[in-house]
Formats: sequence, structure tokens, C-alpha cells
Amino acid sequence: GDLVEIGASDLALSVEEANQLLASFDASLDQAHIDVLVARTEGWPAGLQLAGLAAAHATDVGSFVEDFRGTDRDVADYLLSEVLESISAEDRDFVVETSILSRLSGDLCDVVTGRPGGAETLARLERSNTFVIPLDRDNRWYRYHHLFREFGAAELRRTRPDEERLLHRRAFEWLRDAGQIADAVRHGLAGGEADAAADLLCGHWLGMMRTGRAETARALIEGFAPEFVANHQPLGLAAAGVYAMTGHKRLARRWLAAAETATYDGPRPDGMASTASSIALLRSSMAPDGVDAALADGRIALELEAPDSPHHTLAALLVGRALVMRGDVDQSTEFFEEVDHSDLTNERAYALAELSLGHLGRGDAERALATADAARTLMHETG
Repeated sequence: GDLVEIGASDLALSVEEANQLLASFDASLDQAHIDVLVARTEGWPAGLQLAGLAAAHATDVGSFVEDFRGTDRDVADYLLSEVLESISAEDRDFVVETSILSRLSGDLCDVVTGRPGGAETLARLERSNTFVIPLDRDNRWYRYHHLFREFGAAELRRTRPDEERLLHRRAFEWLRDAGQIADAVRHGLAGGEADAAADLLCGHWLGMMRTGRAETARALIEGFAPEFVANHQPLGLAAAGVYAMTGHKRLARRWLAAAETATYDGPRPDGMASTASSIALLRSSMAPDGVDAALADGRIALELEAPDSPHHTLAALLVGRALVMRGDVDQSTEFFEEVDHSDLTNERAYALAELSLGHLGRGDAERALATADAARTLMHETG
């Protein structure tokens, strides 16, 4: 018990400690300002001291705090003179080029920089306390301190503006192939690959929604220019679906209307059989024209999608739901039972819940309880 390890997290200032430090500056900082600065600096004492000095001379403290980043003049000067200029030219190039990344691994850095040795460089920088933070105990993934990453990205734009898009495109391709879809889409957009990024998102947005990442999907949609979404029909349909499922009715209908008038050539990135099927499935889900139209749209999608397609399963669920809303509970049973034989967890749980209500309505409480229990167990088992 004689050995004690003191790491960066131990040396970071807490909110209470930051209050004590910043109280020494006549900066008119209230608690909300201090909370923001602690989050931005991650408790880095020198960063907080630089922020306090600058805030004391700011004409508008609120605006200063809101805009405080790694690009702040005092912070940038400090990081340049005390950190960047203290490491080798090779490591300096590495830091600047990989500052576009929110998470770093050796393989990803090798692809982005075009040079081998990324894992060794990350480990060396982390050991020398160069604002590199490990994200796991296996030393596979790291990230830069927020302010340091912002500073590095600013240095990249200042010193190598022509390289930035190329680095983003390299990151996009690696992350796409590694299945890290959200990060890949962001880098695709930053690298000028909007079409490829949109196609990638269109193939995965529904999976994001199914696994509880609705806000991620919505943020990615909003990363595209509105006029681009309007002209990229699959992305317009994805936007309508995401907004519908997150309770933004007006925006959902806006993007549905835009998608219905847009055109799209080539294989559909969402994996659906056709444009007609994709539109019908979304209209059945949203039901903008009432239950009967939703039922008709669901049947269209059911007919157009192959029986082994997950979209066929979703169409069956929507047909069953529309029949329930019409009062045709008995007729809905075959569609919900079809869904229950699929491997789509959320859709199966929904179908089992509807089947349970149907059994209850017919007076079969025991079967209703068993079916509801099956739905609950399914959700617990799959998380």
C-alpha cells in the first residue's frame, strides 16, 4: 500500500475547487459560468486560470464563457508554446493531423496520417501527459482533451487548409468499414462526401432508432443542409421517419412531402425494394391521412417487400396496427403472429403486446398474461 498513482483525473479541479480558484479574479463569473468553464477545461487548472484572467478583462462575460474554446488566444498561445513546441516535429504533425478525430486508435490514426506507428505514438503521448486521455484499459482507444483537440484542429486549418478534407475522407472510409456509422457520417460531411454520408445514414437510421439512439439519428440528419435533404429522397424519407418517431409532427410531414416529390435513381440505400415501397411504409407508419389510408399503404409495402425482408416484417406490423385501430382485432392476429416469428426485437415485443390485448379483449386473461410476459422477457433479455 505504499504506492499511490496520481493521474490527470486526480489533478483536475472539481467545481468547488474551481470556485476557489476563480474567486481570486475580478471576473463577475456566476455559478453557471463556472460550471461551463469546468466542463470545457475538464478541470485543467492552467486552463481555468487562463479563463479567469481573460474573463476579468472581458466586456461581456456571458459571451466570453459561451465562446471559450481551445482557439481562445491565451489558451492557444499556452498550448503552442508549452505543449506543441515541446514535442518532436513528427509528433507535432501527428497531433495536428489527428485532431479531426473525436476518438483515436492506432489503426485509425495510421489511415488518417498515412503513416504507421499510430498506436506507439498515442501511448508515448499519453505517458508524457500530452493531453491524450485513454478510454479503455487495453490502450486501444484514446481521445484528446477537448481544448487541445480544438486547438489542434485550428492549427490544421491555419497551417494546412488544403489537407483537412482529405484527412476527413480517410477517416470516413475507415469508420464506415469499421461499422462506426455516426462518426463516419460526420467525417463524410466534413470531407465533402455528402452523398456517400447520406447513403450510409439511410442504411442505418432505422437501426439507430431501434436501439435507442434517436437523438443521434436526429443530430446526424440535422448535420446535412436542408436543401440537400430535400433533394436526396432516401434521406428525406429518413428525416421524416426520425422526426415522426421523436414526436416532431410538423417536421415529419414537411420531409415526407418533400420526399414524395423528389426523385432518386439507383439502388435504395435503405435496403427497400423500391421507392414506392419506402414511401408506402413511411406513410403507413405516420398515417397522415387516417387509418384506412395507413392500412392501404401498409398492404402496398407488404406486397412490394420480399417475405424475408425486415421491411416486410415492419409492414406486417403496421397492417396489424391499422386493423386494430379500425376495430378488426381478430383479423390483425395473423399479421402480429407473422411479426412474432421474425428476429426484430422491438417489432416482436410490440406485436406480442398487441396480441396480449387481443386475448384480453376476448376474455382469455391467462393467455393475455402469458403473451405480455413474453414481450417483457424479450425486452429484458435483449436490453
